Amino acid sequence: EQKKLLSIKEAIEVLEKIEEKRKDSLVKKALMVGIAAAGSSKMQLKAGTAKQLKAFGFHEFPQSLIVCGNLSEKEKEALKALAGFKE
Repeated sequence: EQKKLLSIKEAIEVLEKIEEKRKDSLVKKALMVGIAAAGSSKMQLKAGTAKQLKAFGFHEFPQSLIVCGNLSEKEKEALKALAGFKE
């Protein structure tokens, strides 16, 4: 059996399936942050909606997905500067 790492796109799709079963809309509304190859010279960092992150080209592994709660203004500023977040 070959082990496979879960991509950000696949993780979002899993959350969307769970959300569909629960008849909820948290994933559609939430701000998310995707991180690929953290700490390496090939690191990718992107903030946006589930739709935006699924369309973004995360190529390196490992990948992490953060689903954000309520953010302070400082946190939003940091995401704008570091991860291309646009309100």
